[in-house]
Amino acid sequence: MSLAIVIALPLAFLAGFALQRGNICAVAAVREGVEEGDWRRFAALLECAAWALLGLLLAAAFGWMPLREWPAQPSLVLAMLGGVLFGAGALVNGACAMGTIGRLGAGELALLAMPAGFMLGAVGAAELGARAGRATTAAFAGPAFSLLLAALCVFVLFRAWTALRAAPSAMALKAAIVAPRWPPALAMAVIAIANVALLLLIFSWPYTTLLVDLARGSAMDVALRLALAVVLVLGAGAGSATAGRFSWRAPDLRAVTSCFGGGVLMGLGGALIPGGNDALVLIGLPLLQPSALAAYAAMTAAIALGFWLRRQRTV
Repeated sequence: MSLAIVIALPLAFLAGFALQRGNICAVAAVREGVEEGDWRRFAALLECAAWALLGLLLAAAFGWMPLREWPAQPSLVLAMLGGVLFGAGALVNGACAMGTIGRLGAGELALLAMPAGFMLGAVGAAELGARAGRATTAAFAGPAFSLLLAALCVFVLFRAWTALRAAPSAMALKAAIVAPRWPPALAMAVIAIANVALLLLIFSWPYTTLLVDLARGSAMDVALRLALAVVLVLGAGAGSATAGRFSWRAPDLRAVTSCFGGGVLMGLGGALIPGGNDALVLIGLPLLQPSALAAYAAMTAAIALGFWLRRQRTV
């Protein structure tokens, strides 16, 4: 077993554990924003991308992943279409790519239908997805990049200031870590750190990226990436079990149908992005890809519109 595998598997487990403890899910985050006016959980998802960007810039500074090796973005139009399809699918599924892992880890077996549907959708969009994946220009140069770096520095200083103001004692910090629920910002910071390390070891580690690659017949390191996906679920299971929330829930036909149908739409969208919202937050947004920003905005808008329409029907 190589050193990379020895390091990568515990990192995937940690990411799954933090994902479960923080109840991380874009669908749940947008629902809270639309129905309750609370966008803090959604902001934590964007913070994850900011921390991941900081880690990637440090990696570039040390020569571990030079900027020239960062991939360029796919078509903006197809990425936005993919974001809308993915958001609609996540709404039908009841969870995004991250939320699916969290709920699977909690014992909801119906969510197993989502990856199966995702693969079917990705196969159906493989031709378009291949064109979407043909890079245009990269997005990490020029004045916009300088402005974003300045904003990142302000964000880091702000987080450092708030952490110093809170100044939790060692006992309070330990209590927060072992608590059954983590603040979303803490969970996403842990996921971001694990993600950057995983990107340096196995760049295309998110499981939705693996599913898209398999649909295109271009997957590499399949066994390792599949193992990372399994360990990610096991980490989520451990996070659920140690919080006293794990419970096997047998699937019913309606739930399986929703998860499978949602997965098909998510796979169609994921082939155009390419990947899923996990790949967007963990790879696309930290790499400053305009297509990732467009896709994530389109995905969020689709989910928000769905909840808004649902709310109007109940008024």
